[in-house]
Amino acid sequence: MSKKLFILSILLISILPSQTLALTCSVDTTCSGIVVFKMSSTSNAHTELPTQTNYGYYVCCTELGLGNVCSGNYAVVLRLSSDTNAHVEKNTFSNYPNQVCLSTSTGHVDCNYASDCTTLGSDYVCLASISSDTNAHVGDCNAYQTKVCCSISLSPPSQGGAGLPEFDWLGVVQILVLTAISFSLILLKPKNRMFRRK
Repeated sequence: MSKKLFILSILLISILPSQTLALTCSVDTTCSGIVVFKMSSTSNAHTELPTQTNYGYYVCCTELGLGNVCSGNYAVVLRLSSDTNAHVEKNTFSNYPNQVCLSTSTGHVDCNYASDCTTLGSDYVCLASISSDTNAHVGDCNAYQTKVCCSISLSPPSQGGAGLPEFDWLGVVQILVLTAISFSLILLKPKNRMFRRK
């Protein structure tokens, strides 16, 4: 009986979701995931919104619950100067009216910029690269020094004051499940010394 419970506990632990989701992104001429935005080429390119049909290179990302809407749980990836034939700027600028976004129904999205996305965290992936902070051209991740980096995690963004850690609900659930399984093993073990009669 305890062997079955042990195997069950291992299975439960292995199917509990991790806190980081496996976001993958690429620039290609086809997309079986979510189109974040489109480009005219893989280097020195102009961009357009994902709803436009003028350009043939797609910034494509995949993950469960992923979308490209600018509402709900989302992050602005870049700002575009127009719907198509657009220059771009970082999401921290406000010169351009059009936003391209990455959204999720399963957690929190963050997009930032770095010369190497892994310096932001191991869960950040490169979507594209830009030639400057504003009035920029775009390209794939090899085109320019500044990379457009995004990540998706199950943990919501920190709501506390500066320096306060996020509350880890997933960690609490994992601890509760492990505690329940441990007590089940103790109570169901027939030769447990704690309950042996003398």
